[in-house]
Amino acid sequence: MKWILQQLIIASQGRDSLLKKAVGVDWKGKASPFLYLIAIAAAFWSQWISLAIYVRVALVWLVPDRRIENALGSNKTQPFVGGGTAGAAPVNANLTS
Repeated sequence: MKWILQQLIIASQGRDSLLKKAVGVDWKGKASPFLYLIAIAAAFWSQWISLAIYVRVALVWLVPDRRIENALGSNKTQPFVGGGTAGAAPVNANLTS
């Protein structure tokens, strides 16, 4: 589902899309369905191998993907005090009035 949305956004923005540059090769998105198919086939021989493949895919997706944030530039956004809750003041806000 994520891949379809990415492709639609890239198609609407053109070949020089910032999203296309940020996503790049997207090896996790391409390898995951392939590994799931291998895990399904492996389940007929060994449930432990199949389970290991499923766990491996899940662990790969636990690692955050920072490519889009890096492409946009981390200095354009300011962190918020209070864990990013709504209405929070920016860290560099002048609190004395």
